[in-house]
Amino acid sequence: MDQTRPEDQIAVGAAPDEKLIVDPDGDVILAVSPVTTGTEKKSGPPRRFLASSKILKLASPVFTKMFSPSFREGAALESETCPVIQLGEEDLDAMELLLRAVHFDTDKVSKTEQTPHTLAELAILSDKYDCNRALKPWIVLWFHKFNFQEVDGIEDLDQLALGKLVLAGYLFRSSYFDLMCADVAKHLVKTFLLSWDEEPRITAHVPDSVIGSFKLFQLSTGPCLTTNIDSLSNEAERLRFDLRSVIEGVQVCLRGANTSFGTWKLACPICLEPRRKKDQRCGCCHEPIKSCTPEGRVGEYFDILSRFGLWPSSHRESLSAHKIAAKMSDISEEGVKDHRCNAGELCPLISEMTLLKARGVDILEEDTEISFSGT
Repeated sequence: MDQTRPEDQIAVGAAPDEKLIVDPDGDVILAVSPVTTGTEKKSGPPRRFLASSKILKLASPVFTKMFSPSFREGAALESETCPVIQLGEEDLDAMELLLRAVHFDTDKVSKTEQTPHTLAELAILSDKYDCNRALKPWIVLWFHKFNFQEVDGIEDLDQLALGKLVLAGYLFRSSYFDLMCADVAKHLVKTFLLSWDEEPRITAHVPDSVIGSFKLFQLSTGPCLTTNIDSLSNEAERLRFDLRSVIEGVQVCLRGANTSFGTWKLACPICLEPRRKKDQRCGCCHEPIKSCTPEGRVGEYFDILSRFGLWPSSHRESLSAHKIAAKMSDISEEGVKDHRCNAGELCPLISEMTLLKARGVDILEEDTEISFSGT
């Protein structure tokens, strides 16, 4: 019978920096190689981690399936003493941090510096192995400093680091994500995507809708706003910028209002029969009952802009400022007449459309006919 202890087994034929004992009583060795391709390419020897299969199964549905008898790894656990499981190429430091976190190695995890790069690599691993639930207390702690402006907080990060922070927040499904993105947007420059292209995994994982919101934020409230306005050479250019900021900035506000509303209190618009809350379709004509969601409101907003000739932005270039204001007024009164949800006038789409007229009038109140083309 093999009497070799797991901690001795992990050291056989390995350099000192290759072995890491995460759990001295572990029953499985995870063999991980450094990444050899892409922007995350690293050099160095492989590492082997002595860990507990029971803890890994509790922390990760992926490991639960991997260690089941129907898989080769699970069969090895049943037939061998401390089998070696090959996990392929991963970020070695992120893998160590993930394993120590789920094994409750609080001391070492708390002493590990959490940079945007570290969090991004860890988030990619956590997403791959479905460990977000197990890491939730740590995720809250790690993102705390980036949202409350502590030392080395978000204001000190370069553009690529901000992108990695967004990537980490999204993959971790952090409860701070919306607040963090609001802070990130304030520190982005107009060319931020050039920096983010250095790390393709940012744009590969973060949805286009989120990145698009950052672009629009640059037009409405980003740090470039004052610089852009100050650099405008004449009032026509200033007015063009202000109107564009108002129209396109509404989308940011709509996306930030993440509450959904039902429509079950209302009559079916097709057959006018009353609806019940539990119904998924109208009981009379079987028309689907749709909810008022953030994504739906954003889509409806751009549909309204298109109907009134204000989207895409190229449609506005031949319009005078006063024609733009008139269209804003028409939108606020007519554009949402077909939108119906249980929130009534409290619906973000209704309230934003109501404010759109006032915003346009405020910008144009001292203006005379100025063409959008600046002539």
